[in-house]
Amino acid sequence: MYNRLNSKNFLDTCLSGKSLIFFCVLFGLFHGTSPTSDASPSVKNIGVHAVPYAKSPSAESSPLTKDADNGIVSFFDAQNRLVQEQFSYKTGDQCNVKIILSKPRVHLVECPRPRGARLEGLNSLGQPQWSYEIRGKQKVVQEEVFGGSKEGIVLDGLKVIDPETGKVILEPLAKSSFKPRLTVTRSILYIPSSETFYYYDAEVSLFSKKGGLFRMHPPYQKKEKLLGLKWGLLGYASIDAIAVSGDNRYLFLGKRWDTRGAGWVEFAVFDLEGQKEIFWDRPEESCVCHNLKITVGAKGKVAFSFDQTAVTRAVVYQVDVSTLKEELP
Repeated sequence: MYNRLNSKNFLDTCLSGKSLIFFCVLFGLFHGTSPTSDASPSVKNIGVHAVPYAKSPSAESSPLTKDADNGIVSFFDAQNRLVQEQFSYKTGDQCNVKIILSKPRVHLVECPRPRGARLEGLNSLGQPQWSYEIRGKQKVVQEEVFGGSKEGIVLDGLKVIDPETGKVILEPLAKSSFKPRLTVTRSILYIPSSETFYYYDAEVSLFSKKGGLFRMHPPYQKKEKLLGLKWGLLGYASIDAIAVSGDNRYLFLGKRWDTRGAGWVEFAVFDLEGQKEIFWDRPEESCVCHNLKITVGAKGKVAFSFDQTAVTRAVVYQVDVSTLKEELP
């Protein structure tokens, strides 16, 4: 684990596959950790949680088919403790349920007959309190979900839904001359206070390797690249989860090495003011991991979770809040 990147070029070079592994290891040993500066927070790994997958009930015993998130919901409770609980939700029909957001709880319900999909917001008792149809016979424009956070559920066309009420808080950007493709991982974050989007997109093929982490401000006429695409001969770094600190200064990124077979998973902190990554940690160096999520708690606690083999693992980090403009929510 490297608490601080002493050289951005080191990370770029090693991940790009353009240097010898021996050089990267030596450089990392001598320069991987360096004294922290007053301008950036310290970040520590303070614990790991592991919860076994919930078994999906069969169609004969329950109307619920398999859950895309393997039955685990992660969130911080009122005492700022990480909670990972089994997911249980019955739709009353043969539908697949995917957890878009843990708190407030929002599900994506996709049904084969009649064919359609809807977003559902649940209250503290697990009961539906709002519903928003995104696909169906009566829907003129069929929509897709690109990402979700407590700030908003983002649909294609960059329409944003309030996760508390299900109401539209930002209409589709039909007049914008630029729209992200969002074809790879569909990780996107919307900040209502500044009406800003942060998103990851990439195009990786034999002849083309481009993309990265982008920012888009109103009037959404152009994009700004914050991080370039890191790639090597056998894969590339995919950003599958994005969250933000309470003062909107730091982005928390969940990454994985997209390759055939096993790869690493990584939690990183990106300083928006300094325009650089100030921390990264790889809880797993070689695993077949997916479903990366980031949950932000109070007083600088952040949880990075991912599914691995037969368990959902969550690594809890402590960010030094003394450097933040205001306490994390």
